[in-house]
Amino acid sequence: MVTIAASKDTLRRTALVEEAMKAAETLYADVMPERGEHIGDSINRTAEGIPCDPETGKVGADAIRITKGARSVSLLDLREIKTKPLQFLWYPWLRPGLNVLAGKGGSRKSTFAAYIVAKATNGELADDHGKKCGKLRVLYIDQGEDDLASVLVPRMKAQGADLELVRLLRVTTLGAFGTETTVMAGKQDLEAIKRIVAEWKPELIVFDPLSLLVNGDINSYQDVQPALVACNELAQLSEGCAVLGLHHWNKEGKFTGSQKFEDTSRSFMEIAADPDDDMASVVSLSKANNSGKLSIRLTAKLTPFKTDDGGTTTVQTIDHVEESIITVEDIRQTLASGTNAEERSEIEQWIVDYLMKQPNREALANTIINEGFKVAGYTRDQLKRAKKKVAVSKKSSEFQGAWVWHLIEGRER
Repeated sequence: MVTIAASKDTLRRTALVEEAMKAAETLYADVMPERGEHIGDSINRTAEGIPCDPETGKVGADAIRITKGARSVSLLDLREIKTKPLQFLWYPWLRPGLNVLAGKGGSRKSTFAAYIVAKATNGELADDHGKKCGKLRVLYIDQGEDDLASVLVPRMKAQGADLELVRLLRVTTLGAFGTETTVMAGKQDLEAIKRIVAEWKPELIVFDPLSLLVNGDINSYQDVQPALVACNELAQLSEGCAVLGLHHWNKEGKFTGSQKFEDTSRSFMEIAADPDDDMASVVSLSKANNSGKLSIRLTAKLTPFKTDDGGTTTVQTIDHVEESIITVEDIRQTLASGTNAEERSEIEQWIVDYLMKQPNREALANTIINEGFKVAGYTRDQLKRAKKKVAVSKKSSEFQGAWVWHLIEGRER
């Protein structure tokens, strides 16, 4: 705690004292002399708590100025730490801090992000106790790849997002003739983003893509680490919000960039389009601290959308979400192995014949997989790929909620 008792007018009487004042402000950047107290977000505020700039006299959002204090080392008495449970924004997918969603182009990363935004702004996300988190504010930061008027906004509106709670960050520059041009947000804009986050305090921040914060090589630990740490700093500035960073696979369907993307994230998700269904994708939770790993299947649809100028268009939205026993890794192996149609047809018929002999034409998924390998030599992945054409997965009340495969009506032959 540092308190400077004298007013600035008094301190300015001599250059020596003024110099000392500046040195003290630099050393104690998180200390506010006007109030004689410390505040964690380093924002100067009035006695009423409103952000202010004592030098310019500005009050409100325009007065926010994040300062960077000197490094300090201290010993913490752990008895004074107030413990609290780990909280999820959406269990088990989103938690406070950085969460990464990685996938190949065309895997519906942005469509899934719009789905999450819609659920967040409508208060439909729930924590690990099933408690709804309420309507949340969302800050969306993209690289300008999708047109706002014809793609991004229609996609969010069609998905049902409450746009009153969504803000899109745009960065512009002035051209040679004074014209304003939109440019991609980047690392150089991080301090401005911090100011916005500290004042508006969104509960969810989306970076599309996350790599726009990386100044350098995304394969380099030294270049990637500062950007990922910055995401967790943004979460702290907004009192524990979740940051969702979208990231690309390479053309071979593998993760692009430093391992730090996964190591630094609170949760790491991968998304892949279903090779057997043009309107479906699978999302798998590859890294999940304090929660089980899970996969979900997204079924998309083309939704008609009426634009403000009276025209019509169609946008892709997520229509249905369900648990999936197929994982992104299964899809990756499917694409690598290239199972042909004739072989798949034979496996499909084996599944049909097996289920026809079972009560209610269904059986435990693990039992079918084991039998298929033991009797016919089919692998787990081959059976799961073929199953999608002849059977559905569901949880059974007779087997304590275990997954079963149930024969689709009309597939008896």
